[in-house]
Amino acid sequence: YEKLKTLYKDSFKRDLEADLLPPLPTGLPSWVSEIKTVEDYLARVPVSSRQAVIDAFMSGTIELKVFSEDILLIRHINQDGFLKSYWYADKILCPNCARKELALPVSNSASYISKVRIRKGTPLLYGKVASQVSTNGFGLYATGGGEQYYFLKEFYVDDNIMKVIEGPIPNSIQN
Repeated sequence: YEKLKTLYKDSFKRDLEADLLPPLPTGLPSWVSEIKTVEDYLARVPVSSRQAVIDAFMSGTIELKVFSEDILLIRHINQDGFLKSYWYADKILCPNCARKELALPVSNSASYISKVRIRKGTPLLYGKVASQVSTNGFGLYATGGGEQYYFLKEFYVDDNIMKVIEGPIPNSIQN
């Protein structure tokens, strides 16, 4: 791409990136193409948090997903919670349901949500939420069983990959 761009840029004296060559398909970092399995993905998670990520999923349910279109995901938060982070759901759940099914920590009321757009082609981990009942900072309600997505930090810090569409907005679904 770069060689072609340089060759034609001199010939046509114009910006080929905008005029002649389409942008790269997804706008993702080149290293993303190296992620082909769950293990490849987990290898990019810092060692200090890798086991916690694995333990957040029910055993045997983790899959690698890559969508061919942009997708919208939901983050269940407090009013002052982080709009973007590692963990998401694909639907809005009532606050008590979110706390239970997504095994949210005691400090998260799930009374607000944020909506994010994920750029097509972004790899992510997907699976069923493991119970966190016996984990410090979680309540007896945090039994899991819902579906969740996990993102690498490199993705959620980049607005071209993960962009907040709305939030924080009150969770409109009642308990």
